[in-house]
Amino acid sequence: MSELPRGWRWASICDLCDLVRGVTYAGNEAHTQPADGLIPLLRATNIQSGRIVTHDLVYVPRRYVAPRQYLRSGDLLIATSSGSRDVVGKAAPAGSAHEHYAFGAFCSVARPRTAEAAAWLRLFLRSAAYRAYVESVAFGASINNFRSTDIGNLPLPLPPPGDRRRISTRLDSLLARTARVRDELAAIPPLASRYRQAILTAAASGSLTRAWRAKAASPVWRRTRLVDVAQAIFDGPFGSNLKSSDYTSCGVRVVRLENIGHLRFLHDRQTFISADKHAALIRYSLRPHDILISSFVNEEIRACLYPSDLETPAINKADCFCIRLDEQVCDPKFLAFRLACRTTHSLFRAAAHGATRPRIRLGQLRAFEFDLPPIDEQREIVRLAEGAFARLDRLIASWTRASSLAPRLDQALLAKAFRGALAPEDTPDEPAVAGSGV
Repeated sequence: MSELPRGWRWASICDLCDLVRGVTYAGNEAHTQPADGLIPLLRATNIQSGRIVTHDLVYVPRRYVAPRQYLRSGDLLIATSSGSRDVVGKAAPAGSAHEHYAFGAFCSVARPRTAEAAAWLRLFLRSAAYRAYVESVAFGASINNFRSTDIGNLPLPLPPPGDRRRISTRLDSLLARTARVRDELAAIPPLASRYRQAILTAAASGSLTRAWRAKAASPVWRRTRLVDVAQAIFDGPFGSNLKSSDYTSCGVRVVRLENIGHLRFLHDRQTFISADKHAALIRYSLRPHDILISSFVNEEIRACLYPSDLETPAINKADCFCIRLDEQVCDPKFLAFRLACRTTHSLFRAAAHGATRPRIRLGQLRAFEFDLPPIDEQREIVRLAEGAFARLDRLIASWTRASSLAPRLDQALLAKAFRGALAPEDTPDEPAVAGSGV
């Protein structure tokens, strides 16, 4: 154990709390719906991110629950048994809203004897030191068990009562600020997604290049069908033409639905066929600048350009439509942006068939109508949109870094608090004295 500041001492949970074991009950008397005479029971799954959540409950007859097994405000609910080492030891404080809930046998409660003890222990159970202790003692053949004796023997640093109050208050304030930062950071991805769609809408409608068009005296946009600007639009082989048994560990790449993202080719999932099989399916071969689009209409249109840096040739699979454009008339990136916008999504969604997995047919894709600007304006739209997306990507990269730092900041604050660096060792109203009461 590390050295403590003057006046601090090592204590255990048993010095501050009473431990209460959870409710045991007959499995055939557990219910999934509330009813008269049944008590809602919290389990380890109801402890999430340091909070108690009250969904996915079981309900047991009142006779199984002793008075002490009802939660009280200030209790610390702890998961004591689980097949997952990540779950065992999870803890969350109970509030007044939880006082009519009981807790199951795979949980225990640490019931602090004072409000000061409750505040101190609530904070300590969020620390990396607590997590390290759990992982050092919670073991089992198939179920990891955090035994009552190990909970009771949990060592924690304990300052004098006055310092404890001051540290708890200050730490709560600092952690509330980091929580607000996390909430603000959590709002950024939805905002970024809406901004990305706004860029695509502006690209498709012409508002992105309104100023450019005024200066360039560009011709008006014309209504066209996709089939009229394409050299080819085709689906991949289906049925017996390409079976799972045709796949090999290497060879010619097969582009599948899993590879088509929203304006992004996803390289992770790789499937191959042999060169001989590719020779039989040569007409499905893909080329750089081809546009790939999923036939399924999900929350967003999945369309992207086929990448030019794949190490092998490739074909598309069924339901992975390929569009090969006349690039003198239509820029592939412009069309990808047009396909990916919400306007197209709404059109395809309305035209889609299939109740569980709505999809469009190849003929519907060929007949898709859109407003096509002159090729010079298409290229200007692509330039402006890509510049806006690059700025957005830099923002998301900064968000990713900041989001990864927030939990580390919490742990840094907790570590600092529990080594006595958030409050002075001595204060005028209460000098630190070794052996002060709990």
